Amino acid sequence: MKVKNIDQKWLPYVYSCLLIVAGLLFIVLPDFFLRLFVIIPGIAAVAYGIFVLLPLKNMEDSNLKRVTLIKGCISITFGLLAVIGPMAVAAAAIKIVAYIFAVSLIVMAVLGFYSTSMETSESDNRKKEIFENLALLLIAVILFLISPKSLGYAIIRILGICAIAAGLVWIVFEVLSKKNEIVVADEAVVVKTEEEDK
Repeated sequence: MKVKNIDQKWLPYVYSCLLIVAGLLFIVLPDFFLRLFVIIPGIAAVAYGIFVLLPLKNMEDSNLKRVTLIKGCISITFGLLAVIGPMAVAAAAIKIVAYIFAVSLIVMAVLGFYSTSMETSESDNRKKEIFENLALLLIAVILFLISPKSLGYAIIRILGICAIAAGLVWIVFEVLSKKNEIVVADEAVVVKTEEEDK
């Protein structure tokens, strides 16, 4: 039994629908995808560690052998931790990134307050800068208070919303472009018919 090939004109709609479905799955199953995003790099790290250790027997340089052994063992260890305890690894990674980002926001806010304190005029621009610096501090506090798991779920769901939006925009773009092609084709037919009548 032969399977007919999908018409090329329908492929953008198929891809956009797949994108929307993936976005919905991201929103509905954030726990699964959070684990997946940790497990896949973990498997890759284990595979890389094994690949690094394979030529270990043929190495003659003791220093190079030692460095290669440490490198491979570290890669395998972190990879196994990611595969065995993906949520713990994800929580730790998200927490570290969130804290680094929060500290950078605090530094930016402090520098912003310092720069606004140097200004003498009470302009609207100065008030805007003060508001922006307060907003940066608020975001930093939220990042310190929010749990890594909740933050991870939020990131996954935001990715899902972006995927759905991208799929819908793609569909709308394809529909509008097809309508424009039809209009251009109709105008060409009308012009050709008028020329033939002449």
